[in-house]
Amino acid sequence: MKTIGIIGGMGPEATAAFYMEIVRIFQRRFNARHDADYPAMIIYSLPAPDVIERMEDEKRLVEMFRDAVKKLEDGGADFFVLACNSVQKYLPVMGRVVSIPYLDLNKELARAVSERGYGEVCILGSEATLQDGLLEQACRDKGVSVVTPSETERATLTRVIMNILSGNAYTEARRDLLKIISKMRSRGIHAVVLACTDLRLVVSEEEAGLPLVDSVEVLAEATVEAAVE
Repeated sequence: MKTIGIIGGMGPEATAAFYMEIVRIFQRRFNARHDADYPAMIIYSLPAPDVIERMEDEKRLVEMFRDAVKKLEDGGADFFVLACNSVQKYLPVMGRVVSIPYLDLNKELARAVSERGYGEVCILGSEATLQDGLLEQACRDKGVSVVTPSETERATLTRVIMNILSGNAYTEARRDLLKIISKMRSRGIHAVVLACTDLRLVVSEEEAGLPLVDSVEVLAEATVEAAVE
């Protein structure tokens, strides 16, 4: 089995949820019971500059990513993943300084949306994710129509994500997120892509009333597949 390299910390709770999702997949799919039944994982929790409310220092962020992925390679990781939607655009830069491959979350999400047969989806995520347009384009490349939030809704999403990261305003975050999803449901959207690994911490599919394509779940599934190849 391959050793998994994970760059997380954006945010910390989402990274923990991602780790546990991998564990649960091994329990369900492979009946894992003993410690030796699970893959080796190296998690580097990166105290990165803010990328949600504003880009604080992109040059420093890129340097930190390069350093982090080198540490994963030096530690024995066979491939790496970046457990944060907002910074997927830096994967090629990181990939150029190491010899190990990586998984692209945007491509994995687009594939999941297509395979599940959703013809039109709404992408909910940080301003950075919505601005770079990489996930939107990946979905369109798969023949999926995409709806993105309005400027007002984007501001609300930023507040939601920051509340989740603070760990003390989950009720407010859930309420605001469900309001946006309700508007999308009334427009006839087939599914919602939770394009932020923190959003799954406050909303469930039952509450949303729409299918949710969860970044944590999708990336964990792809990571397990890569580890057991």
